[in-house]
Amino acid sequence: MDCIPAEATSAARARGCRSSAAQQIVPLDTAGRLNYFGRIVLLSIGMSNTFSEFHGFSLLARSDISFNRRVALVNGRSLAWLPPNG
Repeated sequence: MDCIPAEATSAARARGCRSSAAQQIVPLDTAGRLNYFGRIVLLSIGMSNTFSEFHGFSLLARSDISFNRRVALVNGRSLAWLPPNG
């Protein structure tokens, strides 16, 4: 089960936040309704250094026991650099 550390919750409330943004991220179906069997995708976008950084992040995230297993971490870096036309 995902939990928010108490100190983070109290800090957010002190700033006037009612709920965590992370708690508002839920899987939806194609009609926008809550889908209990759906997945949440975190997609990285970038080029070469994005691959390395996101790969390291993914290893750390997946090794955390509180990691939500319904989150799919997708490394979407560009495979090649294409020069602009002109």
